[in-house]
Amino acid sequence: MEVQIVKIEKGRLRMKISGETFTFGNILQKALMDDDRILGAGFHQPHPFQKEIFFDVYFKEEVEESQYREIIIECVEKMLNYLSELRDSILNLMEVGK
Repeated sequence: MEVQIVKIEKGRLRMKISGETFTFGNILQKALMDDDRILGAGFHQPHPFQKEIFFDVYFKEEVEESQYREIIIECVEKMLNYLSELRDSILNLMEVGK
């Protein structure tokens, strides 16, 4: 996976994520949309045979451009915690079934 910041402007950050498709994009979009500082987040995959997505994240007016990356990192960390909890729950179910 490679992440590039394509564009930063007031209220919006666009990034390109190489090596990922809709599955990852949907998970990341959910994590971003759960943050109160973000107005919206969406992505598109330019071609179904290319493993790359372009993400646009729209921030509320009071959020400074210098905060954009940190907010996205916080959202990714929450996403990782959520997935870890899911993994642990599944492992616990498997232990109970033994």
